[in-house]
Amino acid sequence: MERYKIVEFVQRKELERKNEVMERLSYKDGLTGVSNRRAFDARIAEEWSLALKNGRSLSLIMIDIDLFKPYNDAYGHLKGDDCLIAVASALQSGLKRSRDFVARYGGEEFAVILPGVDEDGVRGYCAALHEAVNRLGLEHPASRVGHVTISAGVATARPQNDQYRPWLEAADRALYESKSKGGNCTMVG
Repeated sequence: MERYKIVEFVQRKELERKNEVMERLSYKDGLTGVSNRRAFDARIAEEWSLALKNGRSLSLIMIDIDLFKPYNDAYGHLKGDDCLIAVASALQSGLKRSRDFVARYGGEEFAVILPGVDEDGVRGYCAALHEAVNRLGLEHPASRVGHVTISAGVATARPQNDQYRPWLEAADRALYESKSKGGNCTMVG
């Protein structure tokens, strides 16, 4: 009987370990290795709540790879995947603090959450992220500058209530404005 209890204990611990691994994997984008939309949704709610509680700023950068469809059309989907992986890595490397967060938001779109960063501070982050992607030097025949670039839309808030959706929408509108100006720039919402 004692032997069965030991075996059962070991099996339960192994199952718990596997469940923890699966839970972690469910928050990662399978292609790029950065966090996924599910992780973003959880993190944005957490960071908004903390910013509201502590009375601090919170910045969001919505990022889109410029002219990604023509890139895929020119080079194929495997190269498109390589581009997504490289851009995700460049964005991750452009973050400065452990609390800074990047996620693949969907398709060729990424989101960066910057707790405690105000509008002045977020401009520096945007410049660093643009530079990190430009340094990749990924050739792009449809790009005006000859390589892959990104567009960014920024929103900064000091939360006053638990409604963060208008803030997300402001960042999304700013991203749309950035793209409508030809891309490879940042607009603030």
